[in-house]
Amino acid sequence: MTTCTCAFCNRAFEEDRGQPTCQGCPLSHGCHFLRCPHCGYENPATPAWLRRVQGALRRLVAVEETA
Repeated sequence: MTTCTCAFCNRAFEEDRGQPTCQGCPLSHGCHFLRCPHCGYENPATPAWLRRVQGALRRLVAVEETA
């Protein structure tokens, strides 16, 4: 799972623990926000392409640390 850090309270939470955003919003089905379970602030979700780049960088750093 991906760990997110809330931009408002600066606390980390797992992406799957984020609460669903407002169901009354007309964008609720196409909205890519994650609500922080600690403070309720709605953070934009990390785009898939950026998650792939972050994963590749983590793997590269892990390989260099073992060498």
